[in-house]
Amino acid sequence: MSGTISWRRKAVFIGEWLMERTTKSIFYRKYASKQCRSNVTAALAFAYSCAAVSLCAGAVSRDYAAVAVAVPAFVLASVILATKSRLCAVALLLCACADAAMALVGGGGRISGWLLAAGGVFAVRGTFRLHSEYRAFIESNSLSGSFGGVGPGFGAFVPYKAPEKAAAGEAARRRRDAEAAAEAKKFAGRTFVSLLPFAGMFFGICLIWLSISPVFMRLLVCGAQSPEALIRAYRLWYITIVSAVAAAVLLSAACVVFSACRGMITVKAIQIMALSIAFPIFLGGYMVVSEHIPSLIVRAGEDIAQIQSGRLKEATVWLSPKSRPARLPGPYGKGQPEPVTRYGGISRETGGRWVHFYVPECLGFSLDENALYNEDRSIEWNMKNARRYLISCTGNFSLVVNVKPVDL
Repeated sequence: MSGTISWRRKAVFIGEWLMERTTKSIFYRKYASKQCRSNVTAALAFAYSCAAVSLCAGAVSRDYAAVAVAVPAFVLASVILATKSRLCAVALLLCACADAAMALVGGGGRISGWLLAAGGVFAVRGTFRLHSEYRAFIESNSLSGSFGGVGPGFGAFVPYKAPEKAAAGEAARRRRDAEAAAEAKKFAGRTFVSLLPFAGMFFGICLIWLSISPVFMRLLVCGAQSPEALIRAYRLWYITIVSAVAAAVLLSAACVVFSACRGMITVKAIQIMALSIAFPIFLGGYMVVSEHIPSLIVRAGEDIAQIQSGRLKEATVWLSPKSRPARLPGPYGKGQPEPVTRYGGISRETGGRWVHFYVPECLGFSLDENALYNEDRSIEWNMKNARRYLISCTGNFSLVVNVKPVDL
């Protein structure tokens, strides 16, 4: 009898030793059900495809809002692939829902958010099911559970224990359970802190998206009642973008420092820290550098000073009837407001070349329909029949401050 008990204890000890080293990733590869593996694999493949398409399309069209959502979605899918984390699956779903809500509010018409949300739903379902199978696998092979899938009472008598020994064993078991619960709570807290850089990166990307969103841009420019107010709104927009990028980088860096001090220092944790701080730097830095936003801030300030001093550029030109709504320079996405109208002007004062002028809507300007410039006619005919306009505009953005028709 003693030999049998010793053999069973050794087997259980070996089984528990193996279970402690069976991580969720190893369980996923070796022991998880086929349906569970299929669900997780299909969800991640779908999420990768949607994120990659949105990332490429946003990079080509310079739709930074789409890029700002596709980057964290791609990173979260990579982390789920490596760790099968339920928290990252929920974060992926929230990221996709945020993208869908942004497209709905901004009027961009993107459907990638809804497709990515579908992949997020399947990822959450697959990771939670995998976790349930993993926990059942661990519990069925632990010392506190059954041995070999057969519990006490199934073909065996429960061994007799003296009351004192039973009480002592119960107290020891409760102490072990309390220590295990405290250790599990501590491990969960450290795991959350280790994933905190992802949260910092996500909120930082949201800040960048909000700074270039159509809703925020409309709040700034739609209430402008003068050309000076309009260009001040644009200058404030440029400053807000730079501030949002700086805040995103600082938020990610703060989360990385806190995670390094309070979280687990592992290879995966270091990779998460590096990715979380690299994406805001590269995404925000690329946008700021490629769109020359610091230069735009300086140029807008110079134009404001010109308007205030009255030292504006003046030219008498013919304006082409081929005008269209436009915007001043900046990192635009889809659905952005167009508070100015772009006209092409030409005369001897422009050297016989077409020059663009941007007329704000607040001026209420329109061409004289009875005296339009005709490109197919000669200069002499246009001098007699086409009305010219005296344009006063800024030197950098060619923003028209005053426009007056000249008599024929």
